[in-house]
Amino acid sequence: MSVFGPGSDLRGADLSGADLSGADLSGADLRGADLGHAWLVDADLSGADLSGAYLKKAHLDRVRARGATFRGCTLIRTDLTGADLTGADLSRSFLVKTWLDGADLRSADLTEADLYLVFAAGSTWGDNRVAGAAGTLVDVEDGVRVDGLTQSVGRLLEAWVPAGSRVTAHTSGADLPPEPVWRCAQDIDAGS
Repeated sequence: MSVFGPGSDLRGADLSGADLSGADLSGADLRGADLGHAWLVDADLSGADLSGAYLKKAHLDRVRARGATFRGCTLIRTDLTGADLTGADLSRSFLVKTWLDGADLRSADLTEADLYLVFAAGSTWGDNRVAGAAGTLVDVEDGVRVDGLTQSVGRLLEAWVPAGSRVTAHTSGADLPPEPVWRCAQDIDAGS
């Protein structure tokens, strides 16, 4: 009998390097779990709670994580390409050199999230909570989609300023912005 399935209690589990591709972990409790270098490609994390989980260099390509909680997660060089993060809570998370290309982040909560060189080409946004979010999104020619329209990352971020965001656009090829003072991270070794 597998311990992995919908609603599984995996609090604090060491799943580093595990291959959970295609797994149904909807509603699972993964609070504080170590998922560093894990493979969750095409997995279902809808409604799962990953608060405080460690996801450095994890592969979550095309993961379904609608309404999932990633509050206070460490997401360094994490691949979320094509992920469905609609309504996900990424507040107080630490995203460094994370790939969100083609991801759906409508209604996602990025309150007080730290972002540094996050790639978001072709991603979809709208109705996001961003108060206190800080850092940089990489601005690419592909742009992002907001309310059905393609626009630049810079234009998306301009709309976030009145909501209290301090996220700026980083143009590809420009000098790297200085690393911010990390507020949320437990692991600040972003380069490895």
